[in-house]
Amino acid sequence: MSIERSLTGARLPGKLTIVVEGGEVDCIVHRVSPSPRIDLGGTYVLFLRPSVGADAKPREDYPLAFEAFPVDKDGTVTTAEDGVISVEELAAAIAPPGQGGQL
Repeated sequence: MSIERSLTGARLPGKLTIVVEGGEVDCIVHRVSPSPRIDLGGTYVLFLRPSVGADAKPREDYPLAFEAFPVDKDGTVTTAEDGVISVEELAAAIAPPGQGGQL
């Protein structure tokens, strides 16, 4: 995965490996609900948190995607709470106080 921009947090543009709960091995599929579906080649707004390693300690180096909103060609996302909103509106809504969500 590649980061184009970070709306909040300290992530810099570049490559990033993320974790999504569930998966498929051979013919066995394990689904975790709710868990975001991320398709190759798509553009998403991701909400990330540290994953948890086998030792039960947080792993900042492999963040867990707990929400993924596909970005439409017109720069909008659709959320259950807000409906269709622009990425800029979403950035403003989640921006820390005093930052105004400017991209």
